[in-house]
Amino acid sequence: MLSGYPGSLRGPRCDNLRGDEDVPCWQKRSGRIRIGPRTVTLYERGLGHEANHLIAAWTEHGSLYAASIHVDPRIGRARAKRDLLLMLHSLERIVPTAAGPSDDEHDD
Repeated sequence: MLSGYPGSLRGPRCDNLRGDEDVPCWQKRSGRIRIGPRTVTLYERGLGHEANHLIAAWTEHGSLYAASIHVDPRIGRARAKRDLLLMLHSLERIVPTAAGPSDDEHDD
């Protein structure tokens, strides 16, 4: 899963298990690594919609981004982490354009 938090450098908040306060959805920071131009922070546990996920978060141009992967017990945490890092290595930044698609791109 790829998430973006435009204009924010703060990660999402989740209810704790008791439901009485907000806590960071990403927990158990496990280190920082450099992948291409990005310095990525790894988290071993997610809450809320990212429960049972490994999360990799980084900032770029004043916004926070995250990629996460579900840890399926059949493949294990080590394999999920390798797959997440592979996904991060293949990310490319897409620069949006002001113009919409041309009519040529929508031929039937």
